[in-house]
Amino acid sequence: MTFEIELYLRSILRRVTKSFPLTYANMAKEEEIREAFGKAVKELRLEKVISQEKLAEYANLDRSYISLIERGINSASVITLFKISSALDIDPIDLITKTKSHLE
Repeated sequence: MTFEIELYLRSILRRVTKSFPLTYANMAKEEEIREAFGKAVKELRLEKVISQEKLAEYANLDRSYISLIERGINSASVITLFKISSALDIDPIDLITKTKSHLE
């Protein structure tokens, strides 16, 4: 990992933990987080008027994987979060923020 990428990831982590502190008392269940992330991805994809096929192509992922993420069945890795954010032309923190809004 390059130094610049590491700094960028650390800055995102700092912003996320400030806006979404993960304590035992308020941490959503994994299933709820997967579902919220999936809703956020789908909502942003539809706002951009992009099909699952095109999103998968832009993110270099399989279309069926995008479907599984959007339905909250599969979890996305940090790498996948970055790929999807890039394909949607948004900052990863915006995708995390959108996910958080679906948890509230």
